[in-house]
Amino acid sequence: MDQRDAAATAASQTLTLAELLDDEVLSGAQLIAGRAGIDRSVSAVNVMTVPDIGRWVRHDEFLLATGYPLPREGAGKGRLLKDLHRLGLAGIGIKLDRYMPELGQEMIDVADRLGLPLVVIPERIRFDDILSRAFAIIVNRQAAALARAQEIHHSFLEITLSGGGLDELAHKLSALLGDASIVITDPQGVVL
Repeated sequence: MDQRDAAATAASQTLTLAELLDDEVLSGAQLIAGRAGIDRSVSAVNVMTVPDIGRWVRHDEFLLATGYPLPREGAGKGRLLKDLHRLGLAGIGIKLDRYMPELGQEMIDVADRLGLPLVVIPERIRFDDILSRAFAIIVNRQAAALARAQEIHHSFLEITLSGGGLDELAHKLSALLGDASIVITDPQGVVL
């Protein structure tokens, strides 16, 4: 299996921000800036409740916020986005409210420069619905990946215990991976 096939397999097991935004739970949400980062992986969703959120975010999270904990001035918003980008955030979704009735051009410009997706979430969408849906997708994909790994492990164990050789292992793995080309090598790269 070459690197492109491995990347495609990993991508099918990973939720991307583009997929989450296409899900019905985010119907009506608008990507305002940072389109270059739309294919980032989302491993979790978090809610911003404090201004110094950096200590609590993880790489590949989609962060949800209202205007309340966000900085009020444009420069502060830009610094926050830069900090979140440096921490590897997948994107940020904001519900506009009385504390932040609009994003401001500086925030939009910084998100675009960073390629950090900036999404406006309609008021009618509940954060807990987004959290639940994203969690369900992520867990289901992880379960499918584990089941697939178990299937491969069981097949290899069966072949090994029945005395099968490397040819049989390669053929079985190829079949399990959709007729992928398989080569078994030693640690130095010599084809066995």
